[in-house]
Amino acid sequence: MVPQVDVTKEDPGYSFSNITVGTSCSAIYPQHGVRSTMTDIYVFRADEGLISMKESSDSAKYLTVNNLDALDCVRTPKLFYAQAQGTGEKILTLNKVLMRFTTGSKNVGVAPGTTTNEKTLIELADNAGSNFTINSTDLYVGGMLITSQDQILVSGSVVPTLTFASSAPMPSVLAGSKYTADYTCENKVMIGSRQIFLKNAPIAANGTWYLPYEEIASYLAIAPSNPTLNQTGGGLKVISLDNLLASGAVTAADYSDGVIRLTPAITTSTNLLKEDYENSSNYDLMYYRSKTTYVVADYVNGTWEYSAESNDYDGEAGIVRMILDEYRQYGAGTYSLSFEYKSNVKLTIALGKNHTFVSCGTASASSSKYTSKTITFTLTDDPAELDQLAICFKIPIKEAWFGDDQPGTLSIRNISLVKTN
Repeated sequence: MVPQVDVTKEDPGYSFSNITVGTSCSAIYPQHGVRSTMTDIYVFRADEGLISMKESSDSAKYLTVNNLDALDCVRTPKLFYAQAQGTGEKILTLNKVLMRFTTGSKNVGVAPGTTTNEKTLIELADNAGSNFTINSTDLYVGGMLITSQDQILVSGSVVPTLTFASSAPMPSVLAGSKYTADYTCENKVMIGSRQIFLKNAPIAANGTWYLPYEEIASYLAIAPSNPTLNQTGGGLKVISLDNLLASGAVTAADYSDGVIRLTPAITTSTNLLKEDYENSSNYDLMYYRSKTTYVVADYVNGTWEYSAESNDYDGEAGIVRMILDEYRQYGAGTYSLSFEYKSNVKLTIALGKNHTFVSCGTASASSSKYTSKTITFTLTDDPAELDQLAICFKIPIKEAWFGDDQPGTLSIRNISLVKTN
């Protein structure tokens, strides 16, 4: 299983720990006035490098990274890359980093080097800015301890201040135990046009197909209520396609050509954004818009609250909630979005399709206490034509009444998405 990220509020920033990363982008992406500490990070894929600062900003940035284990990241372009960071002070502190030799390129076809200084480890683009300091203790590249700048290749015309130190012998692992998944499934399961991936594969017996009951129920807006559950080897509860249909959880269920296809039933009062459990939020579906300093999830009195802050008011900051899976599952129609918010800025809602966001509904006034809001929107797009669909709770353009040192803050909770027709 992928461990949950632990988040702790500190003054003046946040502390993140117990992190697993696999991405086609950069593993760590500190931007816009970040003041954070990250501990116990396991990276198995980072196609654009381990740490990148890219969003244009003059803000000072302070990031400490403890125990970064990237030995399973077979192709690592660079340890650090920066562009368009202005003149603000930027201090990156690295304590215990294990990584392979770098490739020096985002092209995944480029082979890694065979020495620590053959290919770029750190790159500051010509427009990177100034005042970069990178302090490293126990930095191991390809099994080699880095103790001086002569051992590595630093690219770009901007020269950072670099320090290197050693405190202990090289550890074999930093970020805890690792989990390797071996997932194969001969028969696909589709709910609407959404493919789902079950831990327990579908079972065929005597011409009837069965699905793992608890898993399939977690995906459906209407829980299967038919009490006739079939038992298989190992005591796994399963439910047949016929019983799924009879229970009212789906309106159609069939199998053909290696695919089980379900048409989910729905009511106009069912929240499609399930998030009613203590141990994890849908944090993988919540992320920050560009120009956002941070987004964090906190479990408060039985409710997940998402909070964001930004010092860059150009209308691009905010909290984004992915809804493409829900749309693929339930299809075209009119949707109603309800939530509670508090913010020291006006709140605007935008709908993003393929990463283009368009405002919908009217802006709401700032509120120091949680306030309810509902908007409706209609979707007619072919789900197959979308690679991204999201709702953005936006921190808007800076208003004249802001103090120069006052960040924009926004918190969202009790998010509900209902299909009304």
